[in-house]
Amino acid sequence: MTSMQPSSGGPNAPAGGTAETRPDGGRPGDGRPTRPREVAWRIFAHELTSSSLQERGEGEKATTHVLTPLGARVGRLLMVGSLGQIERVGEGPIPLWRSRLSDPTGGVSVTAGSYHPRAAAFLAQAKAPVRAVVVGKPHLFVGREGVPVVSVRAEVIAPVGPLEERAWVVETARETLRRIALSVELASRSSEGATLDPARPLPGFPRRLVASAVAVRGRYPAPEPERFRAPVLTALRAVVSSAAS
Repeated sequence: MTSMQPSSGGPNAPAGGTAETRPDGGRPGDGRPTRPREVAWRIFAHELTSSSLQERGEGEKATTHVLTPLGARVGRLLMVGSLGQIERVGEGPIPLWRSRLSDPTGGVSVTAGSYHPRAAAFLAQAKAPVRAVVVGKPHLFVGREGVPVVSVRAEVIAPVGPLEERAWVVETARETLRRIALSVELASRSSEGATLDPARPLPGFPRRLVASAVAVRGRYPAPEPERFRAPVLTALRAVVSSAAS
């Protein structure tokens, strides 16, 4: 299955950039070095909003990562779902737009403003509800009563059709189940007294995922596999139902 890589030029163009603008904000041939973008994680709203930890980078323009209970270290993400009510936040000259993206497992707040004007323009003009793909950066802040809240700062928003949405659900389900399997494997190895090395590959799991999961392990209570597996199965049932209708 082809990975969805949206840009403002269309839902299947390279993620995070366009033909006119480089990911670092420069333009081709302007003499500025290119700063490669981090690969976007495919992640359901349920796993993302279950997160309560983040890791702040060091240095200018360093990426902040949200750490999920399943071991994903998310600096950028790609999500697909339905954008609900869209509202303008604040009365300043440069507006911030906010909506809520819902997938079969839950929902997460999405914002777009002056740093990504094309994403903001999409929200300003869209009529909710609208099925869309969102590429952006997760942000975690502590809300009322000390409860962590995760939102997404959109870089790119583009409309998608039902076939693309179903493809994203299937791909994201596969990746989520892989993270669940890895968390179970790491818990088993840890209980046997094995040393967990983020640089040591594990058969069947991508190196990036192993390094991330080992680094995150111990910072959350041991995840309950069924707590995360059940929403994935709900999402897959929704795909089957929509495909049959």
